Amino acid sequence: MKKIFLACLVLVGFHSQAAVQYSPQKPTVQFVAVGKPSMLKIKGKTDQMQGAIHLDGQTIKGQLSVPLLTLDTGIDTRDEHMKKKYLETDKYPNAVLKIDQMTLPANSLSGQKNEAVPFQGTLELHGVVKPVSGVMSFQGQDNRISVSAKYQVKLTDHQIDIPSYLGIKVADVVDIETEMTLTKTQ
Repeated sequence: MKKIFLACLVLVGFHSQAAVQYSPQKPTVQFVAVGKPSMLKIKGKTDQMQGAIHLDGQTIKGQLSVPLLTLDTGIDTRDEHMKKKYLETDKYPNAVLKIDQMTLPANSLSGQKNEAVPFQGTLELHGVVKPVSGVMSFQGQDNRISVSAKYQVKLTDHQIDIPSYLGIKVADVVDIETEMTLTKTQ
């Protein structure tokens, strides 16, 4: 009887230590590309994202994918050029952010909004995988966590030609901001 009780305790203890999976809900991914000269700002966004984030104690790992065909800058012709000529979405349909490991500060999911926490991972864009780093902020508890993230992408690192039109070029570095709610899936 003692052995069965101890085995149950071990299994319960093991189960409580298992990673919890979350999926993105209501995502918004936005980019801002500033022109040279800086009088031009191109903003685009999408509300499409797939993937999963795994929380194991205070450690986060995961992968998120954004279908690039869903990006919208508000101007159809510009969108077409961005997708076909520069991002080449027929060959490279998704941007994939992989977070290898990120450690949250203690009590960061206590319902209070926390300070921005640095993260590192990789970004696959235009068929090229490169390291990426930025910051994420979290607020929430257990079943639902609000997340915001900021990072930058250097277009030439991903072998993307710098867009230009009538002598105005887009800067090589593009700012990315993401917001989503992570909902527990297991």
